[in-house]
Amino acid sequence: MSLRSRFSSAGFAHLLKVAGPGILACAFIGSAAAQIPLPPLPPNAINPVMGFETVEGWIVKSSFPSTRVSSTTTRTQGSFALALVNPASGTTMTSLRVPSTASALGGVGETGAIFEVDLMPPAPHVTGGSLKLSVSSPSRGLKNELLEGHATEPLLAAALDSAKNKGADRLLPDRLAALFRQRPEATTAAISLLRKNGPTKRVTDALGSAGSPAAVDALGSIARDRTLPRPLRIDALTAFILAQHPSVVAMRTPAALLDDDDVSIASAARIVSGALARAGRATHPAEADRIDAALVARYRKAQGIEEAQGLLAALGNSLGPSVTPVIENALHDPRVPVRAAAARALRLAVGPEVDRLLSAIITDDRDPGVRAAAIFAVSFRHPISPALGEALVHAASVDPVKYVRRGAVTLLRQNPNASPRIPETLAWIAEHDSQPGVRRLAQETLTSK
Repeated sequence: MSLRSRFSSAGFAHLLKVAGPGILACAFIGSAAAQIPLPPLPPNAINPVMGFETVEGWIVKSSFPSTRVSSTTTRTQGSFALALVNPASGTTMTSLRVPSTASALGGVGETGAIFEVDLMPPAPHVTGGSLKLSVSSPSRGLKNELLEGHATEPLLAAALDSAKNKGADRLLPDRLAALFRQRPEATTAAISLLRKNGPTKRVTDALGSAGSPAAVDALGSIARDRTLPRPLRIDALTAFILAQHPSVVAMRTPAALLDDDDVSIASAARIVSGALARAGRATHPAEADRIDAALVARYRKAQGIEEAQGLLAALGNSLGPSVTPVIENALHDPRVPVRAAAARALRLAVGPEVDRLLSAIITDDRDPGVRAAAIFAVSFRHPISPALGEALVHAASVDPVKYVRRGAVTLLRQNPNASPRIPETLAWIAEHDSQPGVRRLAQETLTSK
């Protein structure tokens, strides 16, 4: 059984209950749009019903790569809550699979069972939004509404015609993911369709979102087949990134192609493997460590700047304990593109030491491209630390390169509380910067408050 919540707004929190003979509850904050895989609930989850006390109990996907789930003490009632960090404009959250025989789910499917929703806007200005809740429990006769009235063949046919169907069925990606989760035999038809028609990202992405064993096997068979077009194989590899709780098999599939004869396939496999190491580390730490070791070994033997850049990007996707020191060391590489790649690779790293490193790059690196790469990495943080705020104030004020100053001003605009010196800095820039575009951006920031 799984519970699904689709909602959209500027972001909100709600407490959810299913009432019958027992109660299940959860709380979360945010917004995004997604296709959701449904792996089993982790065995170490605290709550045997929905596991909402742990961030591993729910899956959320967003159009923002930095959207993530964290625990929070902000709640309307109860003892546990989850928060969506850096949400987009709409979200679909789905619980992991749980036994429908749990006593607290006794009311599911019965007349009179209800959803109780307690909404709490995160800020006074949030006045609009919508929420949709659904339960899928085949054993209780509750089928996924996404597939009601939709046969397999028409759904796959709709996926082929992206131009005709663009916007016609906004739930088509979700329907396809549900199709591959709940009708494993549909993956065979999907493989035939891809082999016949070539790259179709709607299909490969839906297979990745489904995350079922059959879907993983389907993507693997496509990625490994050297007779298929390169773009199709790359689509199959990148689809693995959509699995937020990848299985060991899913983690190993791209890793087997790290040294593929096709350089583009090998590059994609490395990028994806890094992402899977990060996504799978909590439940499969040994597998994540093996991926990290393989990527680090290849980085140390990299032939040329381009390969080193690609491997640093893969390491940045992982950020395992053995990986971060390698990235930090690359910040001192004499080659500018390698230093820039290392700075970008720290975008998901957290902690005072990482902030210190990025601050130093922003203020001291001799190459503007590297300084801009560090500012790009900082853009993934919200809020940003005081140390980074001061570095951005420095760059916005005195960096000799226009695009570096502009990038710094943009982040100051997005993080007005990062430093108490931001208002006076923006006022000075609006009056004295040598470039009209930078002056205008600073002025717009001041007047928009």
